[in-house]
Amino acid sequence: MYSNIDSLRNVFNTTNVDTVKLLSAKALSANYESKNPDSAVYFGKQAFEIANKLDRPSDKVSALLK
Repeated sequence: MYSNIDSLRNVFNTTNVDTVKLLSAKALSANYESKNPDSAVYFGKQAFEIANKLDRPSDKVSALLK
């Protein structure tokens, strides 16, 4: 599981494509949900901010629900 998280963090930290950053933040939030709630909240907030920037209401909702 941690190799998946490491890969997602690498994508999140290196991509310049907002949609890819949004999807990786949502995936990180979901992956951290039971293991590290603080990180889950952090990446959920990141996903919300990116979704807001991209004007993607459904992604804003899903970011808040994770």
